[in-house]
Amino acid sequence: SSASGQVVAGGAGYSGGLVGLNSNGTIAQSQASGAVSSSGGLATGGLVGRNEGDSVLTNVKASGNVTDNYGGDIGGLVGTNTAARVDTAEATGKVTGGASSRVGGLVGSNLNASLSHVISRGNVFGGINSQVGGIVGSNSGVISSADTSGVVSGGANSSVGGLAGVNFGTLMASSSKSEVKGGARSRIGGLVGENQIQGRISSSSSESSVSGDYYVSMGGIAGVNLGTIEYSGVSGKINFRPQSSYGQIYGSLVGENRGTLAGNYVTGEAAVLP
Repeated sequence: SSASGQVVAGGAGYSGGLVGLNSNGTIAQSQASGAVSSSGGLATGGLVGRNEGDSVLTNVKASGNVTDNYGGDIGGLVGTNTAARVDTAEATGKVTGGASSRVGGLVGSNLNASLSHVISRGNVFGGINSQVGGIVGSNSGVISSADTSGVVSGGANSSVGGLAGVNFGTLMASSSKSEVKGGARSRIGGLVGENQIQGRISSSSSESSVSGDYYVSMGGIAGVNLGTIEYSGVSGKINFRPQSSYGQIYGSLVGENRGTLAGNYVTGEAAVLP
């Protein structure tokens, strides 16, 4: 199936370039190329607004820009993916969310769901107090074999990562080459902004460049780590501000660590820190 028309929706609903709500359904070998926009919607995606239950998306692609300037879950492919599965997917459109939103190049929120063999190539932008990631804004599921590039940017007091803004789940065998930026008092990482106590990052790599404003915590893999990061590597540049007035906390691997680091490595420009 394919769709190319523009979708413009109001608030409090599910909006997608192909399907608004996919519940216990299968969508295969399908694509959407039209822009999707909503205003305060619950879930907005380039292909599907909300993907739930035993639903499966496989061999799918979305290339339209996705926008909701008033919060919610916003993703280049799916707005909210809950207890469902996405396998072999690509999103290439620009994704824009407002304040207090969960914005991902592929999925806004991935809730106890799986993403595998997925690619995101679009730029991703979130407002203040947002969770912004090259693949997902917020993840409490399993992500494997994900790859992302493009600009990933969040406003003040946001969590911003090349793969995920906030990770409560598992990230494995994934990589990011994103340009990751965050506003003042944000958590910024080449892979994840915040890795929570349940979060696990394994066998992944970041070539992302990382930069931030005043009083940020930033690192090549995570800005803040409360969980486990293992057997993962960093080679991207950490664009720190050494002036004390900026009050930045930064590290080659992690800005602030309160969790477990094991078997990780740092090479290239990431290793050039004072």
